[in-house]
Amino acid sequence: MRGLVVLAAAGAACLAWAWSSPAASAPDGDYHLANVWCADGVRANLCERDPSTGEYLVPRGLLRYAGPLGHVCYVGNAGASAGCLREIDATVATQLAPTGRMEFTPEPSAFARVQHVFVGPDIEHSARRMRVANVAVALVALGLLGLLAPAAGSALGLALVVLGAPVGIFFVAAVHPQSWVYSLLPAGWLLADAGLGRWLATRSARWAGVVALGGALMWLAYDARPQDSWLFVGVAVLLLVVRHATAARLDRRVRVALAAVALVTLAELLRRIGGPRGVVDQLSLQGVDGAWNRLTVDAAGAVRDLVAGGNALGSSDVVMPTIVGVLGAVALGVAMAGAHGRMARRAWATFGLLVGLAAYLPWRVGDIGVSGRYVWVLAVIALTYYFLECRAGGVAIAGMPRAARPVVVAAAGLANTFALHAHIRRYVTGSDVAGWNLNRDAEWWWPSGLAPMTTWLLGSAAFALAAGLLVLPERRPT
Repeated sequence: MRGLVVLAAAGAACLAWAWSSPAASAPDGDYHLANVWCADGVRANLCERDPSTGEYLVPRGLLRYAGPLGHVCYVGNAGASAGCLREIDATVATQLAPTGRMEFTPEPSAFARVQHVFVGPDIEHSARRMRVANVAVALVALGLLGLLAPAAGSALGLALVVLGAPVGIFFVAAVHPQSWVYSLLPAGWLLADAGLGRWLATRSARWAGVVALGGALMWLAYDARPQDSWLFVGVAVLLLVVRHATAARLDRRVRVALAAVALVTLAELLRRIGGPRGVVDQLSLQGVDGAWNRLTVDAAGAVRDLVAGGNALGSSDVVMPTIVGVLGAVALGVAMAGAHGRMARRAWATFGLLVGLAAYLPWRVGDIGVSGRYVWVLAVIALTYYFLECRAGGVAIAGMPRAARPVVVAAAGLANTFALHAHIRRYVTGSDVAGWNLNRDAEWWWPSGLAPMTTWLLGSAAFALAAGLLVLPERRPT
């Protein structure tokens, strides 16, 4: 029963974030919405091609570059609310125009096809349905994990409490392919991990099925955004091998198979990120000054974004108050210190490599961008691995001192509260308006549903409830 309440509260918190911004507010929202509209190929009034130029045409309301009153007319100015959407006439949903993206080609992933099911004549309502569907996908994945691998679900739950807001919860509820990467990859990895451990011990077909289920979730995450999720899937596969290759009573064939998987995966990862030579190549490409700037500004900013949000949310003009990062750092530090138990040297080395990789990727010039959102899922995997390996009291949360638990819940809950308020403020009035009352002088909001203040209060309370039920000890009758 407690688990169902946690899922319900987490879903309510995600829905509050889903309602906190307009349809195309996610990074490159115009591109990803156009990709969803074209996921089923060329269709009249949804996605067509210009016979003379071959360009894809989508409803004008999806486009960032559709003039001063385009659908994302607020982008680029933190003081501009989304109220400019009210000045757009109804033809934005019916008049087709080029995407404005050079060489735009639809990417018909499973994510895009599922989102396409919810496409309708009203862009805003379509986006809301898609966001609800993405929240449901996340809840199903977490529910399966909690049911089939409770200890792993506990470790991931603690990681999501301290790293979930604002970046993770924003993307889970967004119409963006990273939604599925964030939701499905950690859950899939942990299902495969738990299933593989039990299968190696029992050779049960049931646990082989759990491994297959975890693999399917990881594949869906990869398929949603292959240009950068290949790296995180590879890391997850390597972690499976590292955690189970030394298990007792493994026969030779299994050891050889695991070693082969590890070698192939490692070789591919090194090839893609450049290996040891990649550091030298980056130095020669950027120069010493450029490399120093990327290390101290871009890489450090990406790490900051993991707990503080910043330009990881939507367009780069979303301003998060400093207190969000401070509270997020407190929650993270106290959770790691409180959950710490005895870890093997191998586990420490693996965790260090994961942290190093998360810091290295934003530094280099390549497929992975410099924003914290690109490495958020890797940070969650690393932190979950840490909690799994701590074995403090058998489960990371169970071994956490009682005094540390309310600190984690309060810091994480308040970080989410301030972040959600700032995010709603950004779009209802613009960030240049101060004050706690989000309803006052609101220039934009959805045509139906809860008011901004109600959305903020319920979303904040729901996150705090989910965090409290996950982290605080359960009272047992005496």
